[in-house]
Amino acid sequence: MVDIFYNGFNTCPNTVRIGGVIDLIRVFLWKSLFITLTEVYNLKYFFWTYQKFYHLCCTSSFSLFFIHSSFLSKSYFFYHVTPTLFISVVILMRASPKLFLMSTEITEFRCQYRALIDRLAETEKGEGELSAKWAQCSGHCLEVLRHLRKPIADQGFPDRDTEIYFFKHIKPAIVGRHRYYKRIYQLHLGELKGCWSREKERLRLQQDALVKFREEHKSLWQYYQSGGTALDAAYFLRENYDLLDMPLSTGYDEIFCTCGDGLLAELIGIELQLQYIEGLLKAGEQDVNKNQPPTTIQLTWTDTTTSIVELGYSLYARKCFNGGRASIKEVMGFLSELLKVDLVRYYDTFSQVRERKMNPTKFLDELKNSLLKYMDDLDDK
Repeated sequence: MVDIFYNGFNTCPNTVRIGGVIDLIRVFLWKSLFITLTEVYNLKYFFWTYQKFYHLCCTSSFSLFFIHSSFLSKSYFFYHVTPTLFISVVILMRASPKLFLMSTEITEFRCQYRALIDRLAETEKGEGELSAKWAQCSGHCLEVLRHLRKPIADQGFPDRDTEIYFFKHIKPAIVGRHRYYKRIYQLHLGELKGCWSREKERLRLQQDALVKFREEHKSLWQYYQSGGTALDAAYFLRENYDLLDMPLSTGYDEIFCTCGDGLLAELIGIELQLQYIEGLLKAGEQDVNKNQPPTTIQLTWTDTTTSIVELGYSLYARKCFNGGRASIKEVMGFLSELLKVDLVRYYDTFSQVRERKMNPTKFLDELKNSLLKYMDDLDDK
């Protein structure tokens, strides 16, 4: 088949002959180019791509100009100019040949992934509670994964390049987003409302843990980010699953797992989560600065922490906040933020207050006496 395709360029009638030696050189060069291309790339996709390019040349105004020119015959154009243009395009695209001669399977994978991204964006922008939208987005990811797994289990991949592409660029991206939506849902379950300083500290600790994990596995992350291909076979071919000792490779599925795609999915999810946490931190700081009273007066609490705890519990018992709906945790968090005092162990402090043999409300009694004395002094003036 290949020889027939090569010889087709040399059997054209009405071709301008310059000399037998030049014809031999031309045929040799054409054969060398086609042999190289058909060995490097999949033969089926190479001829399919050439057929599309040939059709484009036949219908373009560029070809019509040359066909109707007096110095070039129609057969010479189609048998010489068109292949030359095609080879030139291939050479220009040599930096990313696998994308240029992309298999239909890879194209289908990319289309399904883009459709998923659009669907996730639409769900995130929709109305409803955040938790419900995150759960829905996570479900979308799982749905696409199940849909992709079935044809792979039934038919496999047409070649190694397609398998590598799927386990390097498609599956980790989808699994990473699935884990991302689960993680941010869990992140908000522990949110400390009403106390930005403590919530900020919690987010920073979570951020540090994620960065630490990424640093521990930076070799794979840097390899992925750099676009390297030297280790693709080791990381992203199922036949090499046991070749490298990689974390997060439990739950082995010989049809749908490689040694590297699980860890890569985790790193992609972590990157998305770090971006989300950074957004929460910036939004929280902006809210604090916006709500900051426009004053230069600085007040510092100089009494004991125990006194604040007494005050906080008395305000809670009196139901002074939110019509009595505020929890003691929210009240103490508010006082901690307002007075810039660490009240993490407020419950232990309150237990000590309750165990006092005499005068368990010492601060409140002194507060009351001080106010009465102040009012009496005003009356005496």
